[in-house]
Amino acid sequence: MLILFDAQLDAFAENEFGIFEDRMVAHCEGFLPSIAVSLNEAQRRKVVQLAMTGAERHALVSDGPMRLYVEYCVTFGCHFDRDVQLRWAKKWLGTPDPQTDMHRAEDLFEAGEMFLDEVYGPDDLYLEAAYERLHDFVAAPIEAITQDNMPSAALRHMRYIYPEKGDIVGKKILKALVAHAQEVAPQYGMTTPSDTLLLAVLMNVLGQGCLVDPLYPWLGPCLRRGDPQPKTPPAGERLRLATAQWLEAQEAADERLTA
Repeated sequence: MLILFDAQLDAFAENEFGIFEDRMVAHCEGFLPSIAVSLNEAQRRKVVQLAMTGAERHALVSDGPMRLYVEYCVTFGCHFDRDVQLRWAKKWLGTPDPQTDMHRAEDLFEAGEMFLDEVYGPDDLYLEAAYERLHDFVAAPIEAITQDNMPSAALRHMRYIYPEKGDIVGKKILKALVAHAQEVAPQYGMTTPSDTLLLAVLMNVLGQGCLVDPLYPWLGPCLRRGDPQPKTPPAGERLRLATAQWLEAQEAADERLTA
């Protein structure tokens, strides 16, 4: 009889977890080729590690359900389970229970695929168009607006830049996203209404948790939470310029992949 002590079992589980992590790092490159261009291996591993932690939090412990969760983190953002725009995710992730992870993953998959069809479009056509309009939006300094008309301006820009998402998400949720941006912006040194407008639009396109998402490591150098040191240019302008550069890099990467 083979007898394994607790320490041996823990080591075995850790080794299996590490093997799965390696598989997912490689899988992400094939699943979403552009990620291999925008993120190096260490950055992809950070995404996978955060995704696997999230899967464990939701008790998606079997191979298939955990892999699906990793794929959806890569697709929708590492904090998709908490994104107010993705209410279906919270619904179908349900109550954490290892005994139901296969069933919950099936429901999550069906809801996610429906969302992809409606919001990303065939061959990501709607998403790519949203990226193009977002680039046009950040290509020049953001319009000067007042605090009073910022929410309405944000809603107008979100509906224009990503209409398919706006139609599915709805005005009530978009308003909640704007309110979240208003709460978060000052924490990152963004103090003007135009700064908040930009942040709300980015959260709409990239995900509510984009500022702390390892999918977007370029956000770190331009914005630091609670950084007391004033910088030039201001935080909002740094964010605008960094977003434009990232979108241009993404477009170039897509062109290389399709050449």
